[in-house]
Amino acid sequence: MQKWTEERDELVELSNQDLFSKDINLSEKELAAEKKLAKLREDLLLEDDTIVTGSYYDKLPKLLSSEVYECLNIMPKPVVHHIHLTAACPISFLVEKLCYYDFVYYNQKEQLFKTSKKGCDEPGYVKVNDLRKYWAKSADFDKYLHDAILLREGTETQEHHEIWKYFQPKFMMTNELYNYA
Repeated sequence: MQKWTEERDELVELSNQDLFSKDINLSEKELAAEKKLAKLREDLLLEDDTIVTGSYYDKLPKLLSSEVYECLNIMPKPVVHHIHLTAACPISFLVEKLCYYDFVYYNQKEQLFKTSKKGCDEPGYVKVNDLRKYWAKSADFDKYLHDAILLREGTETQEHHEIWKYFQPKFMMTNELYNYA
């Protein structure tokens, strides 16, 4: 694990060399602002733990009226360029909340979720709640799902960017959870 962490850190450093902001050092005031934004985000999640999932238009009124939106929207690069739903919520929320809905399906071979309130008859997809019944404990199955979603060494796709090639399969795996639940 140590080797993987060191290699990941090297890749992040390499990737950071391409960033337009690579030579920027934040002032104490800017660091304080960053902490305040993080606190506003956490407060929003505590208020509604489903704020980063589901239909954009269902969540829009709440997002537009939030303090974090107000702060981000006055920045030079407005808020619409800062929010990435597929990287915005903890794995525990996906597993412990969304994967208990009866319209969530999972294909273990493909490592993909599907969601449909009308059912899913695509080959290999089984209701997550039905899969959970085959495990001795629900907690064991939830850990299996958590570990499947967790970014790990060796997960790659055809993505060319050194960092994003590891994230792409996880985004694909959970995309329907974010966009439907």
